[in-house]
Amino acid sequence: MIQREKFRRRFRVPFRASSANCGFTLLEMIVVTAVFALVLTATSELFITIYSVAKKTNNIRKIQQDARYALETISREARLAKSVTINTKSEATNPNQIKTKSKDDVEITFSCNACGTVDGTIKMTKGTDPAQNLTSSATAIKRFEINDTQVAKEGDSNNIQPFFKLTIEAEAKESSDRTGTKPKITLGTLISRRNYYGTQTSQVKKIAAGYYFSMALDSSGKVWAWGNNNYGQLGIGSADNNDHSSPLKVKDSTGTGELTGIVDIATGAYHALALDSSGKVWALGNNGYGQLGDNSTTNRWYPVKVKDSAGTGELSGIVAIAAGGWHSLALDSSGKVWAWGNNGYGELGDNKTSNPISKLPVRVRDSTGNAGTELSGIVGIGGGDSHSFALDSSGKVWDWGWNDRGQLGDNSTTNRWYPVKVKDSAGTDELSGIIGIGGGGYGHSLALDSSSKVWAWGRNEYGQLGIGSADNNAHSLPLKVKDSAGTGELSGIITIVSSRMWHSLALDSSGKVWAWGYNYEGQLGIGTAGAGSPYKMIPVRVKDSAGTGELSKIIEIAGGYHTLALDSDGKLWAWGYNGKGQLGIGSADENYHPLPAQVIGL
Repeated sequence: MIQREKFRRRFRVPFRASSANCGFTLLEMIVVTAVFALVLTATSELFITIYSVAKKTNNIRKIQQDARYALETISREARLAKSVTINTKSEATNPNQIKTKSKDDVEITFSCNACGTVDGTIKMTKGTDPAQNLTSSATAIKRFEINDTQVAKEGDSNNIQPFFKLTIEAEAKESSDRTGTKPKITLGTLISRRNYYGTQTSQVKKIAAGYYFSMALDSSGKVWAWGNNNYGQLGIGSADNNDHSSPLKVKDSTGTGELTGIVDIATGAYHALALDSSGKVWALGNNGYGQLGDNSTTNRWYPVKVKDSAGTGELSGIVAIAAGGWHSLALDSSGKVWAWGNNGYGELGDNKTSNPISKLPVRVRDSTGNAGTELSGIVGIGGGDSHSFALDSSGKVWDWGWNDRGQLGDNSTTNRWYPVKVKDSAGTDELSGIIGIGGGGYGHSLALDSSSKVWAWGRNEYGQLGIGSADNNAHSLPLKVKDSAGTGELSGIITIVSSRMWHSLALDSSGKVWAWGYNYEGQLGIGTAGAGSPYKMIPVRVKDSAGTGELSKIIEIAGGYHTLALDSDGKLWAWGYNGKGQLGIGSADENYHPLPAQVIGL
């Protein structure tokens, strides 16, 4: 048995929270917090124990955020497992406080649409210690099992929805007002973004692609990098113009050891970020715009800690990171966003038009742009080349920065120095029901909705919006990405990526990859490249390495000028341009690689 550490990190995952009867006072609710005991067995069964802690609050948003942390960890960790077991247990941190302040009986219900018969209710009676008053059993455990027999297999025409949906709700069992209505809210709903095809044997957990370099995070918390290193972005202790065509370990800040304890990675054009298990951010590579956040513009060949806004300490409490082309973003545990680096188009969102760069993190402001205000309630972040976006807990998308082709989705081409909401396709309301955003695009944006459909807006000169045409128009309102026939809508999608440049990617629930947009270097993986196949205006399936079938069993995708995909058998695949060795196939060449090739050394 492999013992995994207790995770206190709050992972970033698309999630949608809603509330009902919010006008009622919720003096006591059970809050599902991000304290988990995780054990991964040799048979790839994941056990997640969720501890619920009573907490006094009137803030529904805080309740929703706490529930989100539970959902995020489930999604993040479960992607490596063949089956998932969710155990729920109640634990009171201060029983006396609960006894004196609890006014309502409360139930937390866990429901899962792929788990068969589920009895997942924790009941807590007012004025008592919840750790001793659970309806389940003396051990206070509820077990839901999601196993591989319930996973829709490849070719299943009915598999048009994400694999599973887990909902957490809390309801007061007694009325707290004169109407007799029992307050009830949905704490969170998780739409699984992962496919479960057997045991994940690889050490690779996460992948990322910059302009001409690639990165991978392994299961031991170490980072690997390969490709272009002209700014030191590989973190190997030097900057050079050599082509590093095989993965190398990123060094630590002293250059004598290896960077460790990492839980997430992100890549910009020529810089990279890494988030460690303590909630601190490391940065390396190009720093010409202050995008490393170390209060300098000096390129770094080793990772350095991102400083806090005062420049005297370190940025902390971070739960998610994202890299734009020349700027960086971080989401903290309070749902607020930090940004640093290039601000020439407003991509930092601080409404400071006179500051072209910031070498230290600044808070992204809210939609008023006023000093002292902060964008809040955020659950996901993304960085385009020169614009930024965020997903909030209500399923709405916020954008700011460069907007020359309508990539902010606000029905204009005006650069925005603070966040604006993305409008719907008619331009009369707001885009809603969003559970995921795809970061990285050079002037275009993607969003995934709860029905597994994809929305796109912004630049489209190479067909990167997937709407069946290519043009130089500004598409400043979201449009649905079409299916491969061009007559319907792409569906069954669980993950989206707007690549660092001009192509787009989507992973469906069968483990297949769709690609559209620019293809001159073969980055769509369809077996053709060059002038005869410059771009595709509707999604096409990525082929396998032989070019006779389709790449399958994929669980993770990333895109720069090239494309990466990780499968559940532990193989990492790469295709597209390889001029700097960024495909990791042991050689660098100016040839285009229009079919997936396996990355060596991982």
